[in-house]
Amino acid sequence: MNLRFDIVSGANRPIIEQEGLTLLFDTGASTPVWCVGKKMFCKTFPDATKQEFKYILSGFGRTEQELQRFMKHPNKESVPNFLTDVYNIPSFCLSAGENIITWKNLKVAVAEKEGIGAELILSSTMFRGMELRWNQAEDGKYYIELESKSSVKYVFVQKYPDKLFSQELLHYIYSEDDLELRNLETKKERMKRLDAF
Repeated sequence: MNLRFDIVSGANRPIIEQEGLTLLFDTGASTPVWCVGKKMFCKTFPDATKQEFKYILSGFGRTEQELQRFMKHPNKESVPNFLTDVYNIPSFCLSAGENIITWKNLKVAVAEKEGIGAELILSSTMFRGMELRWNQAEDGKYYIELESKSSVKYVFVQKYPDKLFSQELLHYIYSEDDLELRNLETKKERMKRLDAF
């Protein structure tokens, strides 16, 4: 299955439009991030449910030193700038013509980080086992091409307990083509295959 998306006109990054949303493909991201606030997220994805774990937002113009300072000395005022809620979207789709890829139970960190140029950042971990290319056509226009063997992806999370915040935090998401394969794998085998993330 092959999906092709034209890059938004004037964008110098891999940003596409889909169903009225702008989506940024981010090869450095480990978790999808909604960037325009909780109110817009809930309006766009009314079936999404809030999860019991949080996500630490790194990047977005912050230095590694700022993140380390926060982790060493978190205070009430800075927590909302670094820790964000995670929601589960039961079914998230990308489509191009007749071709559709659906992610089941996509976990998304919901934040307010406008100025990114897109409403939703799509993480590289969503596209495991797929071919993802950013190309330039002969006419000079850029496009993204996505190839997948499967039209349905099942999304899972890797979490870790955090003593500092007394709760579980999301480390990253990953997708599997086959739900049964994921259930049959041992944790050690799964972690070995995910070392790339």
